[in-house]
Amino acid sequence: MVGRTHIRTLDDLLNEYDLHLLALREAMARCPRPLAAGHFATRNPDLVAALGQFAYRFAKLQDAMCAKLFTSILELTKEQGYYPIFLDKLNRLEKIRAITSL
Repeated sequence: MVGRTHIRTLDDLLNEYDLHLLALREAMARCPRPLAAGHFATRNPDLVAALGQFAYRFAKLQDAMCAKLFTSILELTKEQGYYPIFLDKLNRLEKIRAITSL
C-alpha cells in the first residue's frame, strides 16, 4: 500500500517484545553464571555468539520500546516536552508514574 502507514496494535508490539525477550533469555542460558574475567582468557566462540545475541536483542528491544511504546504513552498522556533520548523518556515516564523504578 503506497502512502498508507501501518499502525501496529499494542498486541503486535507486545508480541515483538516477547520475541526479543525470548532471545535474550536463550542467550543468557548459554552464558556461564557468574560471568567472570576468566571466561575471556581464551576465545570461546559459543560465548562470543551468546554475548553477541544478547547485545543485539537488548539493543533491539530498547530501540523498539523507546521508538514505539514509550513515545506512544507520552503522546497519549499529552506530556509536554521533547524527549529524544531514551533515558529522558524513562525519567519522564517514571515521574508521571507510567512506569516504576526497580
